[in-house]
Amino acid sequence: MSGADAMDPLETALRRFAQRPDVEPIQAAQLRNALSSNDALRADYQALAAQGRVREFVPAPAGADLPNGRYDRAAAQVTVPADQLQGGDGSVSAALTGTLRIQQMLASYAHTHWTDSAHREMPVSQDMVDNLQAALNGSPALTEQLRQALVAPAPMQPAPVRGFESLPGTINAGGTYNPDTGTLALPPATLHRPPAAFQQDAGARTDLTFVMGHEVQHGLNAAAKHAERTRFIDAITQIARSGGPAYDYTAPLARYQQAARTDEAKAQIAGWNATLSELQQSSPGANLPEMFELADRTTDKGTQRIKDFVARDELTRQVVPGPSLAFEHDGSLRMTEANIAAVARQYFDKSPEQTRIGHHGDSDYPNYYGADAVTVVIYTHRQLARQADGSTPPIQLDMDQLRLREVLLERNGLAFPPGSTPLPTGADTDVRQAYLDIGQDPPVAGHFDFTRTPEGTPHRHQHRPIPAPEQAGAASGVSQPETLSGQLDRMLVALEAGDARTFHQMTDALAQRPAVQAMQADAAHALAQRVQAAEDEMQRFNAPPVHTPPAPVMEMR
Repeated sequence: MSGADAMDPLETALRRFAQRPDVEPIQAAQLRNALSSNDALRADYQALAAQGRVREFVPAPAGADLPNGRYDRAAAQVTVPADQLQGGDGSVSAALTGTLRIQQMLASYAHTHWTDSAHREMPVSQDMVDNLQAALNGSPALTEQLRQALVAPAPMQPAPVRGFESLPGTINAGGTYNPDTGTLALPPATLHRPPAAFQQDAGARTDLTFVMGHEVQHGLNAAAKHAERTRFIDAITQIARSGGPAYDYTAPLARYQQAARTDEAKAQIAGWNATLSELQQSSPGANLPEMFELADRTTDKGTQRIKDFVARDELTRQVVPGPSLAFEHDGSLRMTEANIAAVARQYFDKSPEQTRIGHHGDSDYPNYYGADAVTVVIYTHRQLARQADGSTPPIQLDMDQLRLREVLLERNGLAFPPGSTPLPTGADTDVRQAYLDIGQDPPVAGHFDFTRTPEGTPHRHQHRPIPAPEQAGAASGVSQPETLSGQLDRMLVALEAGDARTFHQMTDALAQRPAVQAMQADAAHALAQRVQAAEDEMQRFNAPPVHTPPAPVMEMR
């Protein structure tokens, strides 16, 4: 072995592959060509080889059903389907390139760790890798879908899907897709079992297949979703810069929520198709009745997600499609506008009690995605919307039309931009943003709290209502005077809601407090500073908003 070979473990592995008695020269050339023609793929394999995580390539045995190959953690060995190594025209096999990318992702995943519900950290085992590979190899539709997601949409852009990882044991989700990292996060408890047990557990196996089909589709939808996010930010930026008097963000937020509905519905359809494809490998010709039976049988049930698509008619006892769904003859679902709309109603529009996603597992999709959308509105509004005195006007939203609830938004987590002005307590978690629910007649004033705060801070992912004055002293049964903090809270809401009558009444009452009288001089100085800040803001009027938070992780229960 030359000194150059010793410094290049990947080259050593490729030469060893070419010297195997069961490998033909054309096969060795195909493997080398696939790695040489893709700089990013070769660099990733060079890193794995340098870490000792890939030391050998081997062809799959004859008759092996491994369309995506196999990774052996202990042997640091990548098995490649023999049929993908054929061909003599010198062209790069797209199937082989896709398989090598999948194996690179699996090899990286195999050397990570996962945490259980008790926060104990454990290494990913070979059993977990084998079970994940079995799910990928078991559904041709899932394989085709994943291979599409491994291709970059344009030069200099990353592929939508770029890795696997484990969900934290405390996350209330069946799987997630992160558009920033391109990673699919999967439930380790589903994978952490002997392969024989995994194969015999239809619930675990089919649910994982469905979840992967769902999450990979999020990756395929990511470019369109990113475009809608850009359009959403542009629209709310224009509203924030308009100068009022109304700062109604309902229309752009409704459009953005509709993009989320479409994204989730497409992902659900992909999950159905992946699961049907898996079932048809063992039961050729399986269709709607067999899919329903998979979820409805007494023992060894499959994923219950199937029942979002089909049901048994109570009169005829026949298995029928869900409302407005049009299946193909083979039982698959095409992503037509009608099917997407039907699945959105059946899935995205479910109640919080049925959906159970989010930080506490008590949210529906409108409020899960709504927390992100409202956060973006708050970020942009607080940076650009200013009144003449330098104060920030209230946000206006039709909460009913958007199906948003303050409680769920705050429990999912709302974030405010750096530099947001806190309440008099001075604590960052006390930041509030006034809003008007214009879906009520008359509009109802409310406030959003900063609840997406660091671990261990007060009120993290909690709803924070402002207590009504009559609630003071309720525990003792004795009427108590309202605290200064309570008065300030209510006064702030009235001021930012534009309720002049209530504000002036409260101003008169507040002026009688000795502590407030002592603060008047400071308040006048503070007002002058705010006016100056407003003038400075006008000079920066055309500057783009900053600190826009990243897109949310796509999550399913």
